[in-house]
Amino acid sequence: MVTNLPKEARAQWRRVSEAKDPKTKLEELRKFYSMIPKHKGTKNLLKQVRRQMARLREEIEERRRGGGTYLSNWNIYKHGIARIGLLYDDYKLGIKAFKILSNRDVDENIIWNFEPFYGVLSYEYIQFQLALLPPLNISESIDYKILNYVKSTVDYVFIIGNRENVDKLLNRLYSEGLYIGRSLGKIDIERTPIGGIRIIGGSNIDHKEVEDLLRSYRIYNAIIKIEGEVTISDIEDHILGIRTVKPGSAVIFNDFIEIYHVERNKISGDGLRLDPKEIVDDILANLRLIRVYTKPYKENIIRKPIIIKEGSRVIDLAKEIHSRLAKNFRYAVVVRGGKRIKTTENFILRDGDIVTIYI
Repeated sequence: MVTNLPKEARAQWRRVSEAKDPKTKLEELRKFYSMIPKHKGTKNLLKQVRRQMARLREEIEERRRGGGTYLSNWNIYKHGIARIGLLYDDYKLGIKAFKILSNRDVDENIIWNFEPFYGVLSYEYIQFQLALLPPLNISESIDYKILNYVKSTVDYVFIIGNRENVDKLLNRLYSEGLYIGRSLGKIDIERTPIGGIRIIGGSNIDHKEVEDLLRSYRIYNAIIKIEGEVTISDIEDHILGIRTVKPGSAVIFNDFIEIYHVERNKISGDGLRLDPKEIVDDILANLRLIRVYTKPYKENIIRKPIIIKEGSRVIDLAKEIHSRLAKNFRYAVVVRGGKRIKTTENFILRDGDIVTIYI
């Protein structure tokens, strides 16, 4: 939790954020680091800044040597509905989980390339990209790459190990500012060129206090979206890049393999069977996504599902399919639980709905 950062430090962080090239960013980070008060509340921030500086020094050295045209596996584009990162420190269990989830054989030596290795978790028409990451606790620089990759590019996390190991990993991730769980409040700050500060959600905190905090970091135009309960310190941690929330599950290897929910960095509830349908259903629910099937009125075939956000309306589905459908929309018929419902464009869809749109 970050508290009482001086105004000068907050203004300096803005300069860090605006720096484009690695040398400039490193210099601005050094200045920022020197301005941070050294106390318990800033421990995670200090650690994060030290790692950022170490990574920037590596990047500067790589550029100096003339490399940089190679696209490493750390920079592979996302495929499928979402990217799932596998985190672990026992490489044998990590590889075993990857083989089970992807149904793909893996040479154990691949792990020592110290780059992500990709596969697919699929059920019927639904596919997620799996990223088997290097093991944690090999070196600080590799750990930094892993955690930065998860925070910036991963949508869902599997924590892998035995029960005791998973608890330790979850505590470690929490200390690194990576919060795993469904019930944690989410924060998103989108900078805008004009419009001032607009806050969506966050009924449990003082909006004036949030506006003052953003302005203290020289953020004057932004849309901040808040889901669930968060504190003003959570928002400050988010601005500084030391609080990232990801939904996830734990894959536990004991006498047999089970998948458990993770709530606020703690294992929760009863284990799920290692069944592709159950796993995919659970991931979609955690990511707040639903499957909607379409049935064009001139056809008798129900097409493969379209994945959309929970709370989407019929008109959102129409836009997803084709702009012409949305523009010429008249009404839709939704089949839900065997019942046919004639709907307007603002009808809220649910998982499993079958939709026919009329224009």
